[in-house]
Amino acid sequence: MKILFQFRRGFVGGFDDDDDEDKISLLQRQIEASPYTYENHVKLISVCRKKKEYEELFAARERMSELFPMTPELWIDWINDERKVGSSKLDLRTRLNSLYERALKDYPSVSIWSEYGSSPLALLEIHSKCDLDRVREIFERAITSVGIHVVQGSLIWESFRELEVYWLIQLKNNETASKKLETKNKVFGLFKRQLSVPLLGKFYSLIN
Repeated sequence: MKILFQFRRGFVGGFDDDDDEDKISLLQRQIEASPYTYENHVKLISVCRKKKEYEELFAARERMSELFPMTPELWIDWINDERKVGSSKLDLRTRLNSLYERALKDYPSVSIWSEYGSSPLALLEIHSKCDLDRVREIFERAITSVGIHVVQGSLIWESFRELEVYWLIQLKNNETASKKLETKNKVFGLFKRQLSVPLLGKFYSLIN
């Protein structure tokens, strides 16, 4: 069971910045002795990431995730590192999707949902209607979860519209007019749906 608070604060000191390997060993021992000291997990992840010790880094993240809910920032760093060292494209997509789903169980934040939905677009992975529908489903879930977030909810709506506009541009000249019209209607439909939600900045986003 994950711990929602820390039991005591840990401290790691007595090292110079060049002693990263010693820090890793010390932190690993301290975590072994006192696994519920939250700061030691964060520090171990930070040092391993700085040193690019990816095997130790991923192990440290897995262990922390078993004990604590991780912040959106920690999850996004993890996902970005997976992109750097991932293997085949198909395996990477499966791995990233798994991490996004795990992250959302810890914190269903706007930043994680936005990254999750925008990732296939950034990686140019939308090549078919099947790919498009898969990402649309993610954004629909995001809207249900955080689309009414007063301060940041507009980010989800904007990202969703960017997806539809991207697909509209990708439609080739030989596509039927009905398919293009269908996509245009989806874009306008998203505008209308957003207008019904009390969000900060929504009118600015709608005129840009």
